[in-house]
Amino acid sequence: MQLSWRFASIPSALQELYSQNHNGRLQPTLEALLMIFKDLSSPFEHTYIVLDTLNKCMGTDWSKVLGLIETLVGLSLNNIHLLVTSQEEPENKHCLGLLRFDPLDLKTWISGDIQIYVCEMLANNKSFRHRRPEDKRLIEKTLMQSANGM
Repeated sequence: MQLSWRFASIPSALQELYSQNHNGRLQPTLEALLMIFKDLSSPFEHTYIVLDTLNKCMGTDWSKVLGLIETLVGLSLNNIHLLVTSQEEPENKHCLGLLRFDPLDLKTWISGDIQIYVCEMLANNKSFRHRRPEDKRLIEKTLMQSANGM
């Protein structure tokens, strides 16, 4: 849908898929959707796909999402950029490693942002103004240890 918005009018391939599926009453196949994606993304120099919190997928959903990722990678389209985020779990790490994903550990960057936010809240939020400095340091330390990059 987001790619189709980038066109001045509804792309003919999308209109055709809609009519082939009885004006949207039927769900198109994954293969048909991938072909539409390929067609719609081809005019653009860069198309970005973000799949956030892969670790939240469970059971068959996880397998389907992983299969989709594998298919997208297999298309070998130079203009497609895929960002997959996940908690560091052995199964996700292993499967994404097989697809030759380059891991990027964001904990350090995110932890810095979290610390800035916590310090800002402790310094400026009315609820914390009356707290002693040592209490604020303890709150900050506890939150930072518990945050684990989240």
